[in-house]
Amino acid sequence: MVGIKRSRPELITVGYMGDGGGYSIGSQHLLNAAVRNEKVTLILVNNTNYGMTGGQMAPTTLPGQKTETTPFGRDPELTGYPTKGPEFVAQLTPDTAYVARATVSKYNQLKRFIRNALRNQIEGNGFSFVEVLSTCPTNWRTNAQQTWRFLEDEMEQHFPIGELKTPFGKGDK
Repeated sequence: MVGIKRSRPELITVGYMGDGGGYSIGSQHLLNAAVRNEKVTLILVNNTNYGMTGGQMAPTTLPGQKTETTPFGRDPELTGYPTKGPEFVAQLTPDTAYVARATVSKYNQLKRFIRNALRNQIEGNGFSFVEVLSTCPTNWRTNAQQTWRFLEDEMEQHFPIGELKTPFGKGDK
């Protein structure tokens, strides 16, 4: 994506990744793009597990959360605490970057944050990053009510929603 943007700067480029890929094996790409203030938009989906490979613990798995590789729940003393990517990215980027965390439970806010990220790229300001809290009922082994409750009561409490950095004025919470 960065190569495409550098060779064709007039294009709008959007990268889409999961929390495992973005904060684990692909973290160097995310951080390097942020530090270089690449004029791209990255959307990272945080569902607190490696959802596409069987539900193993991810960098964002919450303390006490059970996964295929943490059947008794994540123990932060053994495995560390969940990664808070937007907070980290916001520290690495200049004031022209856009960094936010949204949730699928607040659809209109999610649309606004993605719109702002794209606007930031279109206006040539710099790096844009939106983490989106999402669900994974299959690997969480939850019904619809339990899924929504986990997203809103657990995830949104641990991962605060809002704009962490914006060149467009006061950030949204």
